[in-house]
Amino acid sequence: YFVSFAQQAVRRVAGEWDFEVAEAPDGLRIRCGFASRVAETIPYGRIQAIRMVEPLWWRPLSWYRLELHLAGSVKREGKQPRSGIRRALLPVGRRADMELLLGRVLAAHTIPVTKPPRKAMLRAPFSYHFLAAGRNEEVSVAVTGRVCRLTEWVPLAKVQSVRSVQGPLQRLFGLESVHLDVAGHRAGVGWLDRSAAEAKELMAAFPISCELARDRESSQDRAARAARSAARASVPPFVGPPPAPPDLLRLPGPQAGFGSADPA
Repeated sequence: YFVSFAQQAVRRVAGEWDFEVAEAPDGLRIRCGFASRVAETIPYGRIQAIRMVEPLWWRPLSWYRLELHLAGSVKREGKQPRSGIRRALLPVGRRADMELLLGRVLAAHTIPVTKPPRKAMLRAPFSYHFLAAGRNEEVSVAVTGRVCRLTEWVPLAKVQSVRSVQGPLQRLFGLESVHLDVAGHRAGVGWLDRSAAEAKELMAAFPISCELARDRESSQDRAARAARSAARASVPPFVGPPPAPPDLLRLPGPQAGFGSADPA
C-alpha cells in the first residue's frame, strides 16, 4: 500500500508540475507537467461540476484544491492523448487563488447553505455536523466530508436527472436524500438526510429550476453567436499585399494565449 500511495503521489506531482491556466475565447487553456509538458483546452460548455477539496491537514494552512468534472474529454495539442473527465483547475493554492478561478468558471458560486434536520444526527452522528446544501436560480451546492471536506457545485443547466433515495434507517427516522446527476464520472451533488417534506419539495422544484436554467443558457448562447456573427460581418475585407509565407510568421518563445491565473 505504501508503494502504491507513493507512486500515485509522485505521478500527481509530476503531472501537475509548473501548473498554468489562462482564459481564451474557446475556454480554459491549461499547461502542466514535469517530464512531459501537456497543453489542453477545456471548453466552458464541457464543465459539468466543480469540486473543492480540503483535506484535514490542509485546513490550518488555508490550502484548497479545485477540480472540474467534464463531459466527455478535452482537446490536447498535437498528437497527445485525450485526457480523462476529471481535471485539476487548481492543484493547490490559497483562498484568493481559489476564489479567483472559481469566479471565472462559476460566477454564482456564493450560495447560503442549510443543514439537515437534527434528527439526521441519529442516522449519521459523526458526519452530521459536516453536511450542508444550498441552491439558487443557477447553481446547487453540497458540502460533505469530515476528514476530507468536499464542496461541489453543479450548474442547474447541466443536470441530467433528479432522484431521491431513502434507505431503511432513513425511512425509520423520516429522512430522504435528493441527488442531482450530471454527465461525468460520479459527478453530481446530494442533499443528504433531509426531511421527507423538504425532499418532496426539492423533487418538485428542481426539474422546473433546471429547465429554466437551460432556457437561460440557450438564450445566452444564441445571443453570443449572434454577436460573433455580427462582429465578423462588420469587419471590412482585407485589401493589401498577399500574406507572407508561413516561414516568415513563426515567432520564437512560448505559444501565445497561456499564462498564470492572474486575471491581468
